Amino acid sequence: MIKFVVAFLGLLGGLSLASVGSYLAPVSPHSEPFPVSIWTHEIVTSGGLLNDIELDAFDNPHVVFVETARDMLRYGHRQGDVWSVMDLAPFPDAVPESELAFDMAIDPAGGTPVVAYVNSEEDKLYLGRFLPSGWQWEMLGDEGGRLLSLRIDSAGRTHLVYVSGQIIHYLTRATGAWDEEMIGEPDNYIWNLSLALDAANRPHIATTGAHGSFYAERIGPNDWETALLPVSDLDNIEGLAVDSDGRPHFLVTESEIVFGRPPFARVRLSLVERVGSEWRFVPLWEDYDWYIYSRLLADDDGTLHVLFYDTDARAHYVTQQPGGQLYRDRPFSVIEGQVSLALDSDGRPHMLHASGPSLIYSRQGFEMHDELIYGALALN
Repeated sequence: MIKFVVAFLGLLGGLSLASVGSYLAPVSPHSEPFPVSIWTHEIVTSGGLLNDIELDAFDNPHVVFVETARDMLRYGHRQGDVWSVMDLAPFPDAVPESELAFDMAIDPAGGTPVVAYVNSEEDKLYLGRFLPSGWQWEMLGDEGGRLLSLRIDSAGRTHLVYVSGQIIHYLTRATGAWDEEMIGEPDNYIWNLSLALDAANRPHIATTGAHGSFYAERIGPNDWETALLPVSDLDNIEGLAVDSDGRPHFLVTESEIVFGRPPFARVRLSLVERVGSEWRFVPLWEDYDWYIYSRLLADDDGTLHVLFYDTDARAHYVTQQPGGQLYRDRPFSVIEGQVSLALDSDGRPHMLHASGPSLIYSRQGFEMHDELIYGALALN
């Protein structure tokens, strides 16, 4: 700091003692365009505290959500500027939110939406496809389930993981009958489960339960390569994404008990990956709270996208480039209920959340602005 002040005073002294023939060089302004993030928001319909969003090959959004006033699971899609919304199935929500389960994926062959959900009143697991004749449903199991994650790979194979009792189930089907596998050992209780597919269509899962966290990659039929994760570092995995090089990335919350201050915990949200023999943590948010709701995705370029809301229900959107650079944005103000995230073919985010009685669809665009830049000050 002292060197800077001395140099600056020296520059002023040099200017004051300059000869009469000295002058300031002409300033040459020029413009450099730079992108500015622009968010657009629109109301889909009412309801939507529980929701999910996916995009088809033409980047048209498809949504599934719960209208709690009628105990109804509903589906909507947008073509052009018009939303069409319809009822899917009864969805009683008298049980705790952690017991409610549904998820959606888009079949790349024809852009068909597929929905898996559990009817908590019947305690049965269903999967439905949107065909030209309407929704066609099949019952996958009569023992219900929790923590559903549904994916359809580029070859059209369906992948579904869920928890039933103390066991993680994995179902897959290309054509015909379903194949079922069990992943890991039974746990007393499992409260988080994430599924991601890599570029070779291999499923990866991450989970956290009473016995800690583990990560697993499917090598072949009934063959899962499983690794226990250190409880001290990855004690609560909120999300999993696999980048374009097949590397797993975890979204993790850590809670530090703080006595005497409600809500008695300081929560930290971080992106985590394995680098050599060590875990690398990139903190995203830290505050006093019970819980931080978040979503994590990776695009084809290896950029990680995180959507979460903080203690004051303010939304945050963070991207991490493959080189490690973080970029932060605020897509909208206040969130209620779940937030959902999908990426279009250009890697741009599309989001779904509830605000008051309405379900809101948001997407990011960019406008180019001109930045006026002046040439450096010169003496002659």
